[in-house]
Amino acid sequence: MTPSISNQKFCFTFALLCILLFIVYANSFKTSWHLDDYANITQNITLRLKNLMPETLKEAFFAHPTTKGKLYRPLPMLSFALNWYWGQDHVFGYHLVNLSIHILTTWILFLVIFNLHLTPALKYYKKDALFISLMATVLWALNPIQTQAVTYIVQRMASMAAMFYILSMFCYLKARLCNEQAKQILYFSGSLICFLAALGSKENTITLPLTLIMLEFIFFQNKISTADLKKFILIALLVVCIIFAFGVIFFLKGDLFGFMHLYNDRPFSLSERLMTESRIVLFYLSQIIYPIPGRLSISHDFLISTSLLKPWTTLPAILLVFSLIGLGLSLRKKYTFIAFPILFYFLCHSIESTIFGLELFFEHRNYLPSLFLFWPVAYGVHKILLFYKESNPFMFRFIVTAIILLMIGFGIGTHLRNMAWASEKSLWEDAITKAPTANRPLHNLAYYHYEPSGDYITAMALLKKSLALKVHSIKRHSATYNNIASIYYYDLNENNKAAYYWDKALELYPANPVPYVGKSIMYFNAGRWKKALKILEKAKTNKAYGFDGTKLNGFILLENNRPDLALPFYQKIIHKKMGTSKTIGYLGLTLTRLGHLKQGYWFLKQADTLKPGDNHNRLYLAENRSLAGEKRETERLIDLIIDNVGPDHIEAFLIEHTKTKMRIAAKIELFMDLLTVKLEQKIIEMEKSVKQIHRINMNFK
Repeated sequence: MTPSISNQKFCFTFALLCILLFIVYANSFKTSWHLDDYANITQNITLRLKNLMPETLKEAFFAHPTTKGKLYRPLPMLSFALNWYWGQDHVFGYHLVNLSIHILTTWILFLVIFNLHLTPALKYYKKDALFISLMATVLWALNPIQTQAVTYIVQRMASMAAMFYILSMFCYLKARLCNEQAKQILYFSGSLICFLAALGSKENTITLPLTLIMLEFIFFQNKISTADLKKFILIALLVVCIIFAFGVIFFLKGDLFGFMHLYNDRPFSLSERLMTESRIVLFYLSQIIYPIPGRLSISHDFLISTSLLKPWTTLPAILLVFSLIGLGLSLRKKYTFIAFPILFYFLCHSIESTIFGLELFFEHRNYLPSLFLFWPVAYGVHKILLFYKESNPFMFRFIVTAIILLMIGFGIGTHLRNMAWASEKSLWEDAITKAPTANRPLHNLAYYHYEPSGDYITAMALLKKSLALKVHSIKRHSATYNNIASIYYYDLNENNKAAYYWDKALELYPANPVPYVGKSIMYFNAGRWKKALKILEKAKTNKAYGFDGTKLNGFILLENNRPDLALPFYQKIIHKKMGTSKTIGYLGLTLTRLGHLKQGYWFLKQADTLKPGDNHNRLYLAENRSLAGEKRETERLIDLIIDNVGPDHIEAFLIEHTKTKMRIAAKIELFMDLLTVKLEQKIIEMEKSVKQIHRINMNFK
């Protein structure tokens, strides 16, 4: 901070940014869950903290949505867990945290751009730093393209990663601008810690060391000799090698070509992705520059480049990308405020927009790369204003008005874009209008119609229509066939058609575990449990044997009185920390039927702790205690069940318990006599109570 800029001005600037962003995002606090929100947050039981003890909080670090116990973006996952602890699945708290992260990122970005004006390369512009930094920051923060990273709850991963990334840059800058050794050590340490925090938020931040080298090279060493330049290039190459080795070891588990496995689920090859992404990163730029809501969507219809000339824009796009990178390098000495944003943009896109077989297009990927793109714009506007301030006051006022209107336009655009995120229905209907030939919008809109309201007719029509459209994920296309099969089976009772569509799903993507489970349940409910087990065995052969397959295998064996064979499946579930109250209860029941009554009781009590008051689990506990000869405890459990269900409804409850197909029935015959006696006692007590109430009424009339 220069002496000419007071703390009061900085406080005012921070307050201004807070107010602006709260206004434009005011309509985002009630927007619903979407897409990956469900798997990562609402359906992720590992995030459901019961207390704030260190051991419990640590579990959130390993709350991978599909592989429990795997370290996965620990800082965002911990923040989601804390959100759940304080507000469960109410979206307001999540949106409040997301917006707070956006505000902090905005403020740190302002400080970084401001401090860059104090570096040797830009020291002549430091008197203009406040205006330029504020304008560049506001244009970035209000830009409607940022809504996907801010309003889409799970993309806190992207925004939090960017926050720590820019904070690490700020600490590095402060260290380089500071003359006191103690403070330098403190700031450099802070930069390293923030880098680790960024990596713990999202993997694309692994580019940060290269960004810091680039920052040093452009802003502090832009006048170095050719010999020193060669040294910097060698250092950069060494850092690239270290980053590459780090990525292979920690992200690819030592498999150099492990990233190629991602292409098994994609309708494009590595070369096609690289060619297509050259067009996409340029399209991102156009969205950032011209971000009207009509150009923004959760899904985009982007034609895959199959050669340098198909489509014809592929080769020009590749040449333009390399030309822009070359332009950034050539301007590093004279126009650093132009060179750095260009190089930063492409460097930060180098992970998600190159070799890794991710989906082709997502707007939230621009949150980090776009940080500095409005810096040259702000600088240019400032120069024009200075030019016209004295020579042409009318033109000066016109430009000031235009800039204010541009910021208002960005704010309105963000507000309007947030309206599309309001619900699943609004989001996917918006996407259908903007990507009419894409599969995903129709597929997800079908899910919306089916899940809340059970409108399977509309859902079926949308799913079948989506089959003919363009897909960016083979697994999702397989999921469409699976969902059609599920509607035929569960809603229309047409088993043959259900089997046909499940087979189509597996033909398209044999590694999809869901259709195997669906077919297995169908055969099990038809009384063909051996056939059901064969399907699950086939799933294991095709490496599609996940949690649901393991759970179903154990269930079928236990239901058919083979607890000895069922035990390993339930043990596997518990070992991988994927157990729910139901599966833990079934493990307890399995151990009970194997004669391990103490161990069985322990797991049944664990299930009761996870889901207190579950009368089905109380029946399993009653079976266990009855076999153990614990008559008093069995009586207590029966009393709880009768009191909870009610004497008048106990018969219906027991029938439902024993007749439901996908539930293991307790051996009620073990304690039926005791249940009958207890029920008679309850009925007698009720009759006495009724007579007593009647006498009281008569006495007071």
